[in-house]
Amino acid sequence: MSSLTPHLSAHRRRDAHPRRPSPIALRMRVLLRRSRLDAMLADGAPCGESPELALRASQLSDVRYRRQLADSLEAIVRTAHGRGRRRGSRPALAARDVCATSTQLMRLARDLRECPRVTPAGVALVQRLLTDASGPLYVYGRNDELWRAVRDASAALLASYR
Repeated sequence: MSSLTPHLSAHRRRDAHPRRPSPIALRMRVLLRRSRLDAMLADGAPCGESPELALRASQLSDVRYRRQLADSLEAIVRTAHGRGRRRGSRPALAARDVCATSTQLMRLARDLRECPRVTPAGVALVQRLLTDASGPLYVYGRNDELWRAVRDASAALLASYR
């Protein structure tokens, strides 16, 4: 047996398996489809359904990202109570509704910051709450719409870990 034989058999084995997508190509696809992937995760799609969903779920669950979301929730509560500065091009808050649910919003921020494991679906719901300019944080709702959205995000955030 020649010294090339082990290398050839290893080469054949590698070719027998389909190639994994390049990490850069996967990251680009996730970046370009982020909104759709977030919506799928928020609606309960399993993280293992595709490499794109798995990567986006890990990005959403990252401690630093969760800390940013918690900071944003806390800033919104401070702003609604007149203690914070309105920053950037963020739409006007539904301040009355935010003040009425400030305890729940602060609890949600605490859970994002302190819970060691959270579900990507819950994080995606928090992100949707913060970024949807036509959502209950920014549009005065009826029938406690903001309270229900915060309750649903909180429940989803810790769903499988309680």
